[in-house]
Amino acid sequence: MTKWIPIDQPALTALLQATSAPGQVFRIGTSDLPGEMTNMPGVSAYFVSGYTATAQVASVVVGGEMAVVRTDGGLAKGYNYVLGTSSDGRVVFSGPYKSFPEHHSPVSQPVEVAALFGHTPHSPKK
Repeated sequence: MTKWIPIDQPALTALLQATSAPGQVFRIGTSDLPGEMTNMPGVSAYFVSGYTATAQVASVVVGGEMAVVRTDGGLAKGYNYVLGTSSDGRVVFSGPYKSFPEHHSPVSQPVEVAALFGHTPHSPKK
């Protein structure tokens, strides 16, 4: 069962602005991470992308993804999250999803941003 975490208002404002153009990837400032993620050490980048078509997952309409990159020594670590709207109207997320080759990469070999997306069980890329 997927655990859905509500997104706080400051993070929600940034997400809504960035997902207004579905199918594109936007960089968001790391200061706009949802509250649940603010304690993640070494965060260096935060991206969001809205889906061009939504999907129903239980009581949540899934509509996009977030990707967060952090550094840990000589590694860059990528994390993928899914975004949705719950039946009570709250914007929520689930993750991290990290079973993909770009989850760990040397800092000296940057990963294409698009490679950080599409790794959730709800992704239209699956």
